Formats: sequence, structure tokens, C-alpha cells
Amino acid sequence: MRALAFLAAIFLALSAHATAAQQTRAVFVGIDSYAFSRTTTDGASFNDLRGAVADTIRFKNLMREVYRLELDRTPQGSCPDTLHPVSITLLNQCATRQAILDALNRMVDASAPKDTLLFYFAGHGSQYADTRYDQSSGYNGTILPYDARAPGSETEGDILDIELKAIKDRAVAKGVYFVSVFDSCNSGTGTRDGALGQSRNVPRLSGPAPVRPAPPPPEGPGGGYWVHLAAAQDGEQAQEVAPLANVKVCSQRP
Repeated sequence: MRALAFLAAIFLALSAHATAAQQTRAVFVGIDSYAFSRTTTDGASFNDLRGAVADTIRFKNLMREVYRLELDRTPQGSCPDTLHPVSITLLNQCATRQAILDALNRMVDASAPKDTLLFYFAGHGSQYADTRYDQSSGYNGTILPYDARAPGSETEGDILDIELKAIKDRAVAKGVYFVSVFDSCNSGTGTRDGALGQSRNVPRLSGPAPVRPAPPPPEGPGGGYWVHLAAAQDGEQAQEVAPLANVKVCSQRP
């Protein structure tokens, strides 16, 4: 909980000057069990997690307590059956690629200038080759939704950093304050609970960079900003080290 409280304090500091914000909205995503992990799929390249969902719930409860937000109360194990005006929580099988992107876009659409939108993700992260040569590591980051890495269509499932950037750019163009917190390898914090020494990393996508349709240019009055909170740099692996210890271990890839 110390790490979560620290993140909440940072979020408070970042948004302190935006006290006139009309609304704070949030999308919470936590994934332990994946559709195509080694648990369910022969020959899969990664394991399920054990602490991502718990961390997501803790962080959500902390945000509710600290900011007195009227967040959704979607029961664990259930997918949202109604559209909550302030927050959307997607856990495990509910956190598909399409559901995550739809939730983010829905909250951007609902936001107005000076609103704050928080995106918290806890789960697996990975990388793909940087063909634009604008990353010092030589790779760009991805996050893995529940249905990522399906056999025969591995490049279709990851959510790419450029896709999230397009959503962020659209929010900022509207004048929205967009804050993202990633608890995953290569792209976020490594405050995992659970399995001893298990890597939070998934093997890189092989071959050419995945192709995604180009988004339309963002439109709006501007005036927003984006802040990304992350503890694992590109090329680093975060590991679950000790139960209930919130211990972070980040190690460089060989």
C-alpha cells in the first residue's frame, strides 16, 4: 500500500493546480488471468499474474478514499452492465482489447476542458521493434489486454503505445488533463504483489511493427496536458517478489 499511497500523492500534486476541474473520470484495468497464457493455451509464451487485479482494486479504493470520488462499484468477476458516468473498471476477462479502447474513448468523449481523466493499468507489458528510430532502447511499448497473443494472430492483440498516444492526444486537444499509471513491464510501475520472482514481462513481438489504422488528427481548443507515471523503463522487467510486500524489482533485459 505504500507504493499505491505514493502514486496517489503524486496524482494529487499533479492535479493540484486544476482545482477548478469540472470532473475527474477514470478507467481502471487489472488482469491476472489471460485468455492465451500458459494456463489455457499449449505453447503460450507467458504466464498468468497473481497481483494485478488486487493492486487495481486497492488503487481504485485509495482514489475513492483520497478524492471522495463516486466511482463505480462493479463486483469483482463481473463486467460492467451499465455505463457509469465517472469510472469504468475492467478486470480479467472483461478487459479485452476492444473494451479497453472503447472505455478510454468513451471517457474522452464525456470529458470537457479542465476535466481530469485517469487511466490505471496493471497487467503484462511488452515491446515491438522501433521502426521510426525515435526510442533509445530500439523498441516501443505495449500493454496486453485479456485477449492478447492469440495463436496465429499475435500482432493483433497488443495495445500499442501509438494507439494510446492517439487517445491521449485527443484528450489533450479537448483541454483534458490525462494522467496514466502503468503497472507493467517496459511501460510502467512494478509494484506487483504475489508470485515469488515471476517476471511481469512478455516476449517481444517478432517481425515488422504491427500496423494500425492512422487515427484522425485531434481537434479541440487545446489546453490539456498528459502525465505518465511509470517505474519500469523500456527494456526493464518488473517482477512479483513477495506476497503483500509491494516490492519492485526491475532488471534490464540481457
